[in-house]
Amino acid sequence: MIIQSKIQSVTVYKDRALIERIGQVDLQDGEHELIFSGLPEAIDPESLQVNGGKNAVLQNIKLTDVFHEEVPEIEKKQILDRIEEVEGQISELSDRINNTNLEKAFLQNLANVTGESTKKSVIAMFMPEKLQEMLKFYSEKLNTLDNLNRSNNKEINKLNNQLQLLKLQYKQFNQKRLKAEKQVNLKIHLKEVGTINIILSYVVMNASWIPTYDLRLNSEENKLGISYNAIVRQNTGERWDEINLKLSTARPQVSSSTPLLNPWFINIYQHQSPVVTPSAKISEEGDYEKRSLKSEEFAIDDFSEAPMEIAEVKVETGASSVLFAIPGFISISNNNEEHKIGITTLEFATKLEYNSVPKLSPFAYLTSTATNSSDFPLLAGKANVFLDNSFVSSAMLKLIAPNEEFKTSLGVDEGITIEHRLINKFAKDEGIFSKKNKITYEYLVEIKNNKKISILIKVKDQIPVSQNQEIKVELLEPKYKEDSETLKKGIDGTIEWTQNLNTDEKVKLGLKFSIEYPKDLVLEGLE
Repeated sequence: MIIQSKIQSVTVYKDRALIERIGQVDLQDGEHELIFSGLPEAIDPESLQVNGGKNAVLQNIKLTDVFHEEVPEIEKKQILDRIEEVEGQISELSDRINNTNLEKAFLQNLANVTGESTKKSVIAMFMPEKLQEMLKFYSEKLNTLDNLNRSNNKEINKLNNQLQLLKLQYKQFNQKRLKAEKQVNLKIHLKEVGTINIILSYVVMNASWIPTYDLRLNSEENKLGISYNAIVRQNTGERWDEINLKLSTARPQVSSSTPLLNPWFINIYQHQSPVVTPSAKISEEGDYEKRSLKSEEFAIDDFSEAPMEIAEVKVETGASSVLFAIPGFISISNNNEEHKIGITTLEFATKLEYNSVPKLSPFAYLTSTATNSSDFPLLAGKANVFLDNSFVSSAMLKLIAPNEEFKTSLGVDEGITIEHRLINKFAKDEGIFSKKNKITYEYLVEIKNNKKISILIKVKDQIPVSQNQEIKVELLEPKYKEDSETLKKGIDGTIEWTQNLNTDEKVKLGLKFSIEYPKDLVLEGLE
C-alpha cells in the first residue's frame, strides 16, 4: 500500500537537512507492507528512522531506487498543442503574404499599359494633375504592400524559430528520459485495528542556512537594534510546502569522536624515492577505517497530532548546539533560491565610543559596546549597519554567546570633523663643540562635534620609538607622568587622548616631541 504523505517538519543544519514526513493510514490488525514513494534521490540511507506509535511494530525497512518517466503525458500534450498553434499562425501569415502579392500583381498589370495608341488615349483621358495623383496613389499603395510583406515575413521567421525549439523539446520528451527517485518499503505488524500516524525521517544534502543581521543604531537614545535573520536555501529534490522550520547550529558533518594524535617522529633526513601512501588510515587487520554519519546524531521530536502554537521563535539549548524553532508555516522552493527568514528582533542598551587615528584617516569611527542580554546566541555572520536609519557599512559579527559583551564597528560618522596637520619642524645644532643634532616636530589635531548630542572620542597619535641607545626621543607635549583617564602612553610610542565633547564643541590636541642623535649618524624612518 502506498501511503499519501506530507513533509511536516524540516530541521536545517549548515550543509544538510533532517526531514520529518508524516502519513496517516487506517489498518486492520496483523502484518502490512507500506510504501513511502516520491522521495529525493540524495537520502542518506543510514539516517532512516520510522515512528508509528506503540500499536505498531516495525519488522523491516528498505530503501530502494525507482525510475519513472520524467515528463508526464500532460506536458507532452501541452507542447504538441503549442506546436499546432504556431503552425497555424505561420499558415495564416503565409496566406496574407499571398493575398498581398496578388494585389501587387493587379496594380502592376493595370499600370503596364502597352501600345502607343493606348498610352495616348490614357493621357487624353486625364488632366496632367489627375495623372500625377494616380501615379502617386500607385506608388504609395505598392510601398504599403511591400511593408506588409516585410512585417509578415519577419513574424514568420520568429515563429519558425519557436517552432524549431518546440519540436526539439517534443523530440526530447519522446526519448522517455527516466528520473531516479527513492522509495521506502516498510513491513509492520499492527497489534490492533486502528488509525496510525507513521513518521518517516531522513537526512538529505543540498540544504543549508547562514545567519545575517541588520544592525540599527539610534545614537540619540543609545539603543542598538538587531534584526536576526537566516538565509535558507535548498535543492534537495523536493519542495518544502507549509512546513514547520527549525534551524540548528549543530555540526553533524563533524565527526562525533575526538580526533586521535599519531606519534610525531623526527629523524635525520635521508634522500629516498617518494612513497605513495593512502589517504585513509589502515588498521592492524589491513582494512581501511571508515567513519560515517550515524542516524542517532539527530534527535527526532515526538509527534503530536495537534501542532503546537508558537507565538515567537523558541530556543532549545542542548549540550553542544542551539535549535531555533521558527513560528508559523514556511515554504522553501526546490531551486537553491535564497529565502530570508526572520528569527527575532533584539534591542540592547549600548555605550557609544568614537575612535580616530587622524594621522592615517581624517574620520571618526563609531564603536558600540553592548551585552547580549537575550537567550539567543549570535552566530558569526554578515551584518548590514545602519546609523540613524542611514546605511553606513557592512561588518562581520563574531560568535556572541548569551550574556557576553561585544563590540560592533558601526563605520564612519561624518558628523564629527577632524583635521591633522604639521605645525612646525625645525632642526637645532647644539653648538660648535656639541656632536649632537636635534629635530623637533610639532603637530596639531583639531576635532569638532557637529552632532546634536555629546560624544566620547578616543584619539591616537604616535611618537617614534628609538631602537638605538644613541638616539633619544623626548615627548614635550602633552605633559605626561603616568596613565590617566584622559591620557595614555604606550610602550610602542602611541599617545591616546580621551575627550568628551558637547554639541558644537571644538578641541585642539597638540603633539610635540624631539629627536636627538649623533651628527655622524644618518637616521631612517623620519618623516
